[in-house]
Amino acid sequence: MNGDVRIIPGTAGRRLAQRIVAYLNQWHSDDEVEYVQSDLDVQKFSNDNTFVRLMGSVREADVFLIQSSGFPVNDRLMELLIGIDACRRSSAGRINVVLPHFPYARSDKIDQPRIALTARLVADLLVAAGAHRVITMDLHADQIQGFFDIAVDHLKATNLLAAYVKEFFLQELTDKEMRDQWTVISPDAGAAKRAQAFANSLGLDLAVVLKQRRSNDDSSEIMHVIGTVENKNCIIFDDEIDTGGTLVNTINALRQNYNIREAIAVVTHGVFSGRGLKTLEEAPHLKAVIATDTLDIPQRGETRRIRYRQGEEFVEEDILITKIHECTVAGLFAEMIRAVHLGRSVAEVYANWQIEPKRFNIFEDAGIIS
Repeated sequence: MNGDVRIIPGTAGRRLAQRIVAYLNQWHSDDEVEYVQSDLDVQKFSNDNTFVRLMGSVREADVFLIQSSGFPVNDRLMELLIGIDACRRSSAGRINVVLPHFPYARSDKIDQPRIALTARLVADLLVAAGAHRVITMDLHADQIQGFFDIAVDHLKATNLLAAYVKEFFLQELTDKEMRDQWTVISPDAGAAKRAQAFANSLGLDLAVVLKQRRSNDDSSEIMHVIGTVENKNCIIFDDEIDTGGTLVNTINALRQNYNIREAIAVVTHGVFSGRGLKTLEEAPHLKAVIATDTLDIPQRGETRRIRYRQGEEFVEEDILITKIHECTVAGLFAEMIRAVHLGRSVAEVYANWQIEPKRFNIFEDAGIIS
């Protein structure tokens, strides 16, 4: 394997890839490595087959193929598998798959009769296609790492999101005022561990909502709250927001039963499927939603066209985005890509990489709006 690094984005990884290359060229320009972004030619034939072609040589190069799982998920996944195969057949030295948002991650266990373990199936497909390593972020469940027979680097956005919230939402408060006025809420018991880490980063208390899901849709009901939330502002922390229904229902119930004041939602992955953006924008007690750029989320001030089912019909509607705030994770992925290529410790990446406010905005200088 030679010293070249090829960063190749798929159709669901272009914005993040641009930011990663910009970061590497700004902060590590002294490396004796050239971080080069290459492209994929992705087309759909009339028979719905996907065509993928590498637009540059990858022979003996260290390839980082970046593809998230945005809509349509199945097309994105198939594109990724074909891209891996194209790299393998083009004699890439090593094929590293950067999967910021892992597809089918919520299908990580057999909790009903006669269902598939789809997250394990995706892992098997990636390995079979020829991936040597997977780099991902905030898996829905840590056990998904064990589905692989290759190396998996599982990044966490917790500290980065905490730094973003403190810099842009809580910067005028003293530590005591933060503790008196705000609390972190885990929306269910399963998310309590990651929410506790987030709360610790901010020096805030944690409360856990215990709820029961009634079916495979987003309907659920609050059963009990462990912790103090009465008359407080709340930061609801989770790994992802999908349709937003459960989040808004949780906020409404907390408002009604515990008189919370205002709520901020903080997640790693902003899926925003169906009428999710409309639901969030119309929620009266939701002040803001902070999500990372593991998926191509809409920007504030943008008008986004959404399509969702209403009864037996599909409705299309334009939604003005006012509540979505984007916290980029490009720097963390860039440092990981550099560490993998240079053979350095992942633990050192977290120990040595400083989260500084200026690193949230470097992409404006590079012509890539953050």
